[in-house]
Formats: sequence, structure tokens, C-alpha cells
Amino acid sequence: ETKVPTLGGLIVREYNDKYLFQIITEATYEGVHIDNFTRQPKIQNGHLTGKMAYSDYGIEIQMVNKNSIDSFTNLSGIYIPSVKETVQEVISMESALSFCEKTFTDFKDVEISDIRFVDANGEGVVINNFELLADNTKKPYEINLKSDVIDGNVKGYYRFNTIVPTFKHILAQQFPALLQDDGGYVKEAILENTNHFKYGFTIKDNDATNSLLTFFKSPVVLFSSVELAGNVDDLKDQFSLHVEAPYLAQKNKLIENSSIYVGNDSIDNNLTLNVKTTMPLKKGKMTLAVDGKGGNNMFNTDVSWVVDREEDFHGNIDLTMNLTRVQENDKLMATIDVNPTTLVFNDTAWYVHDSRIGVYDNNIRVKDFKVTCDKQFIRIDGRTSSDPDDELTVELQDINLDYIFETLQINNVTFGGYATGKIVASELLSKNPQLETKHFFVDGLE
Repeated sequence: ETKVPTLGGLIVREYNDKYLFQIITEATYEGVHIDNFTRQPKIQNGHLTGKMAYSDYGIEIQMVNKNSIDSFTNLSGIYIPSVKETVQEVISMESALSFCEKTFTDFKDVEISDIRFVDANGEGVVINNFELLADNTKKPYEINLKSDVIDGNVKGYYRFNTIVPTFKHILAQQFPALLQDDGGYVKEAILENTNHFKYGFTIKDNDATNSLLTFFKSPVVLFSSVELAGNVDDLKDQFSLHVEAPYLAQKNKLIENSSIYVGNDSIDNNLTLNVKTTMPLKKGKMTLAVDGKGGNNMFNTDVSWVVDREEDFHGNIDLTMNLTRVQENDKLMATIDVNPTTLVFNDTAWYVHDSRIGVYDNNIRVKDFKVTCDKQFIRIDGRTSSDPDDELTVELQDINLDYIFETLQINNVTFGGYATGKIVASELLSKNPQLETKHFFVDGLE
């Protein structure tokens, strides 16, 4: 019997060369046991229809198969990615599907229309067109997607049911302490049985896309199309993802020239990460970049920025992270070294000193993190956890709060000045964090 994970969905199980249709009536998801699904599957004139609903969450899924039931051989079902008690949404769709052979790789086409994401008042988003066409009759295989929101193409060989084990296996080559081999990955020697494909997608800049982003409370909307491209290569233990977003909007702010690249080189066993964006500040635009590279349980990250204004504002933070497993209990431990760099604020240089941060078992230890400029300094030392006895101390000496608020993009603060004193924090990793100030004052409070 082949088990297919699903939640409240229609699944097909293969048993003794026969295919059995079944509705899941109970499940455990995100720690919540769900057992009061209602279902109305019907087979009429060789066609399958069904409706699944879960009343406590106000979720209803309707599915209509317009093709013969004989065309189905392996359908993974309807999967609800996030179920929360506060959600009161109805998700419905009409679909026409055609499958052959015994794997998802061999499907022919999927046409979905009238997809609705609406709240209890019937307001929300409607996607009128979604067409997925596959040609697996010739090699390499190819999938083409056309819809109101996204167009795209996948070309090569693919076994989508092994994508997650494939990525875990690839990343475990670079970070074995983080992702330990669970034996769920089997390397195939035949190309057609591997994940060996290139892909490219365009997320469209239109009302349908932005309505969908707004409905799901995305922090940004699109002011231009977003391009995604990359590849997966099982045989070389290699993958890549490249995202280009020329213009995004966050409320009344225009975010420009955003890009993300992540990929690995199986030859030198390194993972590479590059992120770049330009965003507006109160005075001038800031270009922010994150560049990382590493392998063998080590990853080096450089976070740099420069502000386009008359005065000099630039700097970078350089971090080196090492991952290990504690031998006694096999728990993950991260050690982060803060390397010396220079930060420039308003033509004035500040110096980041050597320090170390340790993360282990819901416990963070900061050892003498310090940034100085002559007699001015910021110093952080201590431990933070859910234990009230663990304290983290932030000590300030004549620090200009205006520069801190602007650099950290804290825009809802209406005061400034030069701060001196200590802030002691405890229980930061609990539901009731505590803050205490000691001998704290602000000179020139505005």
C-alpha cells in the first residue's frame, strides 16, 4: 500500500494493482486532532465528484472531476497548508484532471478555473484561469503553466515526490550537523528517474496578483513582474534559485532592484547566498546586501549597507557560524564569531570588535559584543533564555539615538538625543520578556 499524505482530502491508494478512492475523515495537523470532516464523494456516469468540509475552521473544498474515473491512478489530494483557529475562509475550485501510468510524473494536463479565496463575507480573491500542461511523451519532459498570476516552464526529468528528500540530501553535504541523513534518500543512477530539470517562472504585476498578496497579508505588493529561475540536478547534488524583483512596494515605500540568489557548488562543497535590495530612508536611499558562503558546517555572512546622501553612511557586519552536535545529547549548537569591521555614521567611524555568540538548546550567550568610537560605545553581554535568572545587559555610552532609529528603520519613534546607561533584559525567550533600565538617561532629549 502506498500512503499519500493529505489533510481532509481526496486520496488514491494503490493496493494489489487496484486503485482505491478514499476520503480522509480525521487527521492530526499542527498538534490539532481533526475528526469531524463532512464528505460527499459521488461516482456518477463514470465521473467522480466530492466535497470536503471542516466546520470548526470554516473551510470547504469542492472538487469536480470532469474526466472518467478510470483516468485516475495516483492523486495526492487536496492539501490545506495552514489551518488556524482564526481562519474563516472558503477555498473552492473546479478542476479537470487527466492522469496516466502510476506516478505524478506521467500526468497529462490539469485545468483549474474559478479558484476563490474568500472570507466569511464572500470577499476575497478570484483567479479565473489556471492551466497546467505537461508533455511527458518525449524526452526531456516539459511542463508549462499559464494563469492570471504566474506563468512558467519546467523542462527536464522530475520526480516531485522525491523533491524534499533531494534537497535535504544536497544541503546535508554542506551542513551535516544541521541536516542529518535519515535514510530517506536513495540516489538513482538512471537520468529519467532523477530530479534533473531547469525551471523559470514569471509572477505577474497585475490586480489579481496584488489582490492575492493583500489577501494573505503580504508585507509587499508588486510594481513590476518578478522573475524566478534555477535548476535541480540530482546526479551532481546541485541546485540554484535566482529571483529578480525590480520594483516592490511596502505601503508608501518603493523598494528597488531586489534580488536573491542561492545555490551550491558540489565540487567545492559550498553553499552561496546573495541578497541585494535598495530601500528609502528618511534621508536618502540605502542599498543593503547580504553575501554568504560556506560548507562543512561553517557559513560566513557579510551584511553591508551604504546610504546615498552627502554625509558618509556605510558599513558591514561580518559573521562566521560553525555548527556542531553535542555528543552527550545530539542537540545542535551554533557558535557565531563576530569579526572586526568598521561602520561609518555621518562621516564618523565606529569599530566592531571581536566577540562571540553561542546558541544552544533555547539559550543564547552573547560574550562581550562591542562597538566603539573614542569614548562612545555600545556593549552587549550576558545570556538570554526563558529562565528569569538569565540576563542580557545592553550598555550605552553617549549614543545618538537618531542614528540608531534611522539605521534600524524604526520610524514610529518621535524622540532623539544621546543615551547613556544600562538596559537589562530577562526572559526574552518566554512569553513575558522583562526589561529594566539602570542609571539610564538621554541628554538633549528632543
